[in-house]
Amino acid sequence: MPNGHLNVHRFGDGGPSVMLLHGFTLTGAMFEPIADRTDLSLHAPDLPGHGKTTVEPTFDGAVKSLALHLQDHGPMPVIGYSLGGRIGVQVALDHPDLVPLLVLISASFGIEDPQRRADRADRETALAQSIRTGTIEGFIDRWLTHPVAAPCGLDPATSAWDRSVRLENTVEGLAAALEGLGQGKQDWLGDAAQTLPMHVVSVTGSRDATYGALAAAWCAAADPDGPSRCHVVVPRAGHNLIVEQPDHIAPLIETLVTPDNT
Repeated sequence: MPNGHLNVHRFGDGGPSVMLLHGFTLTGAMFEPIADRTDLSLHAPDLPGHGKTTVEPTFDGAVKSLALHLQDHGPMPVIGYSLGGRIGVQVALDHPDLVPLLVLISASFGIEDPQRRADRADRETALAQSIRTGTIEGFIDRWLTHPVAAPCGLDPATSAWDRSVRLENTVEGLAAALEGLGQGKQDWLGDAAQTLPMHVVSVTGSRDATYGALAAAWCAAADPDGPSRCHVVVPRAGHNLIVEQPDHIAPLIETLVTPDNT
């Protein structure tokens, strides 16, 4: 059993239950736009290293804490965004009985090439050290200038809300999350994920060329006689498609997780 507390944001209570896993520098609060637009019962944990969760930010700790929540609240679809998608894949691999459907939003399966993975780990270690030398405000503002991380086309109010969610974190928490949950620290899961018994849906934004290509290639490599592997492209959206196109992604999620589709 992992040490620490898993803080879970709960939205709604009348519809099908869904677990939503956020991305790096965010918290479970990032899914408020989905809650506002659906009738689902949402379970949105703060991942280790983020928000109010105190579980140690390692893959083992993250997966065990999420699995315990799923065991307590019943199997439910898992939807993971970016970092949350990579963790969601591991949860599904370790506990397929708890995950009837896996939806990956702007997510990868890690880095396949060992040398590239090691290089990424070195960069993540250096970034973690840099985070610790400054303030959370300073790091978030720098992070939001990154071509992938920066949401596109947000109005000032939505942009301010997105930044406020990220500021719920701490420099030590984010640094530790990079060191324990970064892509450089995760094994390549792409091949193992093809063996998952549940349907897997990969969702990317039309302006997110990198993750779109990864999703398309992975789905194309799937066994045509196995569980479905489907790639959905959201128009006029980049990597941060949940905050950029909530009116599109919310009904998509609601459709995917209805009992007839899972």
